[in-house]
Amino acid sequence: MLDDLTKEIKAQLYERVKSPLFGAFALSWVAWNYRALLAVASKMSFQETLAYLDSVYPSGWEKLAFGLGAPLLTAVVFLLVYPYPARWMYRYWASQHKELKKVQQQIEDDTPMTQEEARALRKASLTQVAELDAEISKQRLINKELNERLRSAAEDVLRITGERDQFAEDSKKTREELSQHLAEVLHEAPVSATEGALEAVARAQQESSKALGQKFNEATNPFPNQPVGYPLPKSPEEFLGGGSVGTGSTGGGQEVLQGDSQVFHALMRLGSGTTEEIATVADLGTEKAYKALLNLVRLDQATRAGNVWAIGEKGKLIRAAIGR
Repeated sequence: MLDDLTKEIKAQLYERVKSPLFGAFALSWVAWNYRALLAVASKMSFQETLAYLDSVYPSGWEKLAFGLGAPLLTAVVFLLVYPYPARWMYRYWASQHKELKKVQQQIEDDTPMTQEEARALRKASLTQVAELDAEISKQRLINKELNERLRSAAEDVLRITGERDQFAEDSKKTREELSQHLAEVLHEAPVSATEGALEAVARAQQESSKALGQKFNEATNPFPNQPVGYPLPKSPEEFLGGGSVGTGSTGGGQEVLQGDSQVFHALMRLGSGTTEEIATVADLGTEKAYKALLNLVRLDQATRAGNVWAIGEKGKLIRAAIGR
């Protein structure tokens, strides 16, 4: 607690000392009472000092005037008058200081650089130039790599664009050929627009397909409602009812082709369905309908998922071509 009080007193005294009025009053008091200060600081005895002070300040009014009044009045006058000459002196001093700096700068500019300073400056310049060259080389490598990437990307874009255009052209050509072929078939054999188109497409696709045996091996019992031991066909030809499909011969092949048309027509009407449902709509037996459906699957005109059948990709193209 005593330390805090001491610090507080010191802070208050420091604030008072910093005050312009206090400083001016202290200087003024010393000027008015210098004789008393000399007497106190001299080697006279205490009685001699008191006697001297009584001779200097014989009355109480003089003690009050020299101790407080005169120093305070002098300090106030000093504070009121001092700023004017101080302002002028500061302006003059700042102007002279500025002139001195100009002269100093002129002398430094005229003074030649020493050899050591020139060597150090040259070394620093060379170091900076080397760093800048390294940075420029690095940026050039980066720019070169970016340009190569851009060139490669542009080539890829051109290649992909060409492939896309070629694919579009091939697709358009294929659609035109298919439409023309269907139109020719319908014009030559106007038996039924739907059946004639299906027969022509079936013949064209049967000539390029060689997977009949594989489809036959993958087939399972098509009639889950028949008793166990129902005889299955022993060959693709027996499975299709005899004859070559799409060869133009009469007999079983023509019946199968006619059955394909009826089943495909029924499948277009239903969209998807079981073997029994499709056979009912096609007005065929279940066995004939199943054979026709397997043939359509082989031609990619129908798809199978268990006992449920749906139109295949080529079947969709045919349906779109004939406008169904």
